[in-house]
Amino acid sequence: MKLTNKFLAALMAGLVGLSGGALVGCDDGENYNTSQFKGGVSLSAAQLQLSRGGYMVFKGSGLDQITEVQFPGATVTDIEVVDQYTIRCLVPAAAQLGTVKLIYNGGEIETGEIGFTEPVEIVDFSPKTVEPGQTVTVKGHYLTVFSLAKFATGDYLAVAATDTASLSFVVPLTASSGEFTLGYPSEDEPDIIVEYPAPAEITILGPSDVTATAGEIKPDETVKFEGKLLRLVEFVTFSGCEPINVKATDPTKDRAAIELPLPVEAVTGKTSFTLLSGKTIDGPEVTTTNAAPELVVAEGQTFVAGDNVEIQGTNLDLVKTVCFAGSSDKPATFNANGNIEIEVPADAQEGDIVLTMGNGVKISVPGFVTTKPTFTAFAADELSLGTDVVITGTNLDLVTKVIFTGGSETPIAEGSVSDPTTLTVAMPTSNSNTGVLTLVMANGETVETDELTITLPLFCYITQMPSGEEELKGGTVVTFSVGNGDKITGVEVNGEAVQYIINGETLFIAVPQLAGNASDVKLISSNGAVNYAIDFIPATSVEVVIANTLTDLGSWDEPRVYIGAENFVGLPDLPITLHIEFAQKDAWGQVQINDGGWSNDGIVFPEINGAYITTDNVGGKDVTSMDLTLSAELIDRFANNNGIVIQGSDWIVGKISLKWEVPTGVTIWSGSFDVGSWDTGMQALAWGGYDWSTVSAGTEMIIKLTMRPDEGWGQLRVGNGSWTALPGTSDPYTLDATTEEVVIVITQEMIDEMVANGGLVFCGAWFNVTEVILK
Repeated sequence: MKLTNKFLAALMAGLVGLSGGALVGCDDGENYNTSQFKGGVSLSAAQLQLSRGGYMVFKGSGLDQITEVQFPGATVTDIEVVDQYTIRCLVPAAAQLGTVKLIYNGGEIETGEIGFTEPVEIVDFSPKTVEPGQTVTVKGHYLTVFSLAKFATGDYLAVAATDTASLSFVVPLTASSGEFTLGYPSEDEPDIIVEYPAPAEITILGPSDVTATAGEIKPDETVKFEGKLLRLVEFVTFSGCEPINVKATDPTKDRAAIELPLPVEAVTGKTSFTLLSGKTIDGPEVTTTNAAPELVVAEGQTFVAGDNVEIQGTNLDLVKTVCFAGSSDKPATFNANGNIEIEVPADAQEGDIVLTMGNGVKISVPGFVTTKPTFTAFAADELSLGTDVVITGTNLDLVTKVIFTGGSETPIAEGSVSDPTTLTVAMPTSNSNTGVLTLVMANGETVETDELTITLPLFCYITQMPSGEEELKGGTVVTFSVGNGDKITGVEVNGEAVQYIINGETLFIAVPQLAGNASDVKLISSNGAVNYAIDFIPATSVEVVIANTLTDLGSWDEPRVYIGAENFVGLPDLPITLHIEFAQKDAWGQVQINDGGWSNDGIVFPEINGAYITTDNVGGKDVTSMDLTLSAELIDRFANNNGIVIQGSDWIVGKISLKWEVPTGVTIWSGSFDVGSWDTGMQALAWGGYDWSTVSAGTEMIIKLTMRPDEGWGQLRVGNGSWTALPGTSDPYTLDATTEEVVIVITQEMIDEMVANGGLVFCGAWFNVTEVILK
């Protein structure tokens, strides 16, 4: 293949010689027209077509005095002088594009830009199939122009021709098969490489005939790969693993084998080799060993939490974790016989047990069956609402909660069932309807009973609950439709007696101002009681009007505004604002606020920097109200000095009130407590840490927490000071990676339990408690 690179340049005239001009041309038999230099007139330009290795001829006058010809990249001193008008020299192989200079004693002549037209030709190269590290020789013409070789991987290799017809280089270890190119940096643009395509593709040999250790291999056992050219392998990757660096110490030497331990994470599958070139090739398959487990159970055997389960088999040492259905992974534990023996966790459910090996492979072991309660009968198939339900059956001591049709739930305290054949359940008086009962176990599994008929109660009850869209506000009178209204004797909201009026089948209840979500509303009758969880919107903004007579203040005389001291007695320990509504007359006006003793000495409201409201400090004539901050000292002064007297001029005073905001949440503990596992509990709110007798039923307890970053789940259980789960919380609260808080509505049963048994303890796993708020 012949490749031609044409660089054409004109040798521009204007060259001044020693005694005239100089003109250059190619000695190829052509006679270039040379207009003679005459008294400073430039010679005409000639088109140059030069070849490295050929002659370059200069014509002019006085040229026999030239001592050097300087080409860009090379200098020639071997100059043939034809006569004083003509000289010539060979164009060196290293010559580059640019300006040629003729040097003489005392000066130089610049000829202008030169270019090349060379018949570059690559005839052949060999060998065409080669190993990295072997030599490739290229044959051709004018190969001295090339200084770089590039393979399919894209990296350039520096090369140098031994002569114009031969160029050799060593194939780098990083080379890969494909077309290779020769090239050199461009003179005009040094960052650009001028490339010549090779006449054919070159094949770079890589690893071949590779085999791996046969049979099943356990983690940490040695895997041996054997084959050709393994010295080119930089990384070995097993299925399911990260690449392992196995680069040879000297990759130029032969390497017939690679030996390395099987990673614990490896799974059965093909391997792959990453070569020094970056190319990845498939390797042989490696078979990893799996455990072969079998559950050991007697016919008809079932399990409850706390029982031990034994799993026999082979290669059980590969098992890292055990997971029961409904539970989370537990570390595998082994008995003296090398078998897996593990305690059934409280949340384990019936189903396959899943074993996970170190490489992540999961193996299911069938045959695990849980012990369940059975239902035989109700002592009575029909009961009125609120009556205790008696259930007979077997294993009823496993029941932790009973759910009625309608959604109401009754927790069963741990250890409260002495006879596993009989279970007595208190029926909630709301959301308990005719239908089946669901018996819930600690692990979440359920069993249904037959249908129980529930009739209307004999005591006063609400016949129609408020709709979810209806807003019931604290501090207001709320109306309910009821049945058996003639039986009612009292009403409690969150354990406190409230005022009520019964008018036939309509009940009016004065709701406490701070009653909130899931407030416990109890209707007490002469023959029983019923409780309802009702959502109220607490009235946290309080305004108490202490004066509301429109008063046109006299000119520092009567009429004045008098507010009694009783209005400042018994106020809550909260920020309180004195709110004044008014109108201003046309004239500039002012108001003076005194205590009941007619003194304002020391009275300073920060908003007005004193005791005087004026047209200026109120903000202008258009302002019609102002809020003044009452400090604890001012409240005490007004309570003990006959209240307030307001006087002034050109001012009309209207309503005056006291305002404050009731906080909706109180932090009872803050800090950082790491509940790392079930054997660690937070007891800061137990055994005197907090007085739980001061808490009302219906209060929300907000537990702020953070999850462990290395765990994606967790569990929280609330218990009394002896760590027994509080009523209604036998099932732990399930946490996930996004959980930031758990909200629990405190019932009266919870309060009684905490007061009687040492307060509150948090336990569980994988979270950190940061704050506890009562709202």
